[in-house]
Amino acid sequence: MRDSALFDALIFTTIFLASVFGLYWMACIPSEDKHDGRDHRMLAGRQHGNAGHLLSGRQMYPAMSQRPTLEAGSVRSLNPLNPPSSMRLSLTARKSTGDNWYPELPTIYPPLVIPAAHTRLAVPVSPLFHDRFEVDVLGLSGVPLLTAALTQENGLRKVQISLHSAGTLLAIVTSAKEVFGSDGTHFGTLVQEGDRPECLQHTLRDRAGRPLLAVSTRQDRRDYKMTSISGGRVLERATAVRRPAGKLPAEHYEVVANPNVDAVLVLACFLAVVVFKSSQSSPVARSGGRLRNAGQSERKRAHSVGQCF
Repeated sequence: MRDSALFDALIFTTIFLASVFGLYWMACIPSEDKHDGRDHRMLAGRQHGNAGHLLSGRQMYPAMSQRPTLEAGSVRSLNPLNPPSSMRLSLTARKSTGDNWYPELPTIYPPLVIPAAHTRLAVPVSPLFHDRFEVDVLGLSGVPLLTAALTQENGLRKVQISLHSAGTLLAIVTSAKEVFGSDGTHFGTLVQEGDRPECLQHTLRDRAGRPLLAVSTRQDRRDYKMTSISGGRVLERATAVRRPAGKLPAEHYEVVANPNVDAVLVLACFLAVVVFKSSQSSPVARSGGRLRNAGQSERKRAHSVGQCF
């Protein structure tokens, strides 16, 4: 009994001493970090310093508010709403040389503007060279659509274009090749361009001299082409081709207006250059030189639009 009590006391003492020894070891023996003389605070400072050294090797960008603004000439600073001066000058020059053509042609009589089809007219040839005439302008089916009459009043000649059925006046073409609506609206003046006898060209211009439509033909005047510039491209707007008698009883000009082009405007321009062939001084030319002062480049460009075909 006594031996059992001693054995229990020995075990208890051993456990107690082991616990005390363990606590002492944990409290007094240096940790692994301190074993080689390093300190935790020093290690933390070194680690922070190493991180700063690594970051210093990268390109550090300042805050957006501290970044310098882009210069006006840099690529990233190009703003379409406010382009730099050099771009504004180039845009202005482009507009002044080629883009002053009207993108859309004027309309005299909207019912003869067909969006999805060509408008075909037939004009007899022989009467066009008389001092006075009145001719029926036929449609594709041979039915008269319009009437064109060359009259003379107070010594001034003019061509009047009217509806055949009702006699309603639609347009007037003067001997100065001016085109007016029935209400007096000025649609333009056909001004002769170029100096090549083998290629004749007129350009329909407004009162300010801006081009709307170019009418060109060869010296034999058998074929005519009407063109304009839209979106930087030369577009064919209409043609007039001299046809022999066949389906129709007499020789005639087949005048074809392209889709979305007013056939009355096309007919008026065609009659102006055919009937009033001689070059006459027009109000646009007399007004002073706004057309002449436009420069040779504009004249060359207008001439290239209506080159003979």
